[in-house]
Amino acid sequence: MSKELAFLNEVIFPFHPVFSKDKAMRREWAKHPRGIRIEHLVEETIAHIGMIKHTAETGRDFDDNSDSKTATVIINKKGNFYIEIGSLENKIGAIRICLYNKYAGRIDYFFIPAEDVEGLSLPCYGKAKDKKRLRFTWNKEADRYNKYEKYRMPDFKSMATAKSNNNIPAISQQPIDTPTYITLGTCTIPFEQDIEAAS
Repeated sequence: MSKELAFLNEVIFPFHPVFSKDKAMRREWAKHPRGIRIEHLVEETIAHIGMIKHTAETGRDFDDNSDSKTATVIINKKGNFYIEIGSLENKIGAIRICLYNKYAGRIDYFFIPAEDVEGLSLPCYGKAKDKKRLRFTWNKEADRYNKYEKYRMPDFKSMATAKSNNNIPAISQQPIDTPTYITLGTCTIPFEQDIEAAS
C-alpha cells in the first residue's frame, strides 16, 4: 500500500469533515491517490477532529500554535530504520506527527508537546545549517520508536485532540489590548497586528 492510499484509508476517509461523507469522491480518490495533496488534507482533518482552527501560518498550522507533520519510516544501507522530520526552526508550539510505516503496514501517530520540541530538535549541516529537525529510530523487533515511544499516541483521534501543558495561547484567544504581547521561548515581544484581522 502506498503512503497516499494509507492516509486516505486511515485518516482522510474516516475523519475528514467533507470526504468522510462523500462515497463517490472516496471511490475516485482511491483510484488515483498519488494526485492528492495528502499533507493539506491531514491538516484539515486534524483541525476538524481536534476542534482547532486550521491557520496554515508561518510557525504553526493551527490556532493553538501546534504544527502538523507527515513522515515516512526509511531504511538505510545498514538495515536500520529511521525517521527524519525537517523545517522545525520556526515552530512555536507542539508537533503533531502522522508517520507512515510501510514496514509495519500502518500509520503511527505522535504528539510532541511544545515544551519538549526544542530539546528534541537537532541541527542540520552544510547549506541547511540554519534549519532544525527531528530524527529518531524504529526498532522493528520490539515495535518501538525508542526515545520517541513516550510520544506515540494510540490512534489518530488521540493525536488530534492532545494538548500541551504550556501551549502558547492562540493569538485569537489573547486579550485584545494594545500592544498585545506574545512569548516565543524565553523572549516576550510586542505584537501590534490587528487581532480581529489575524483571527
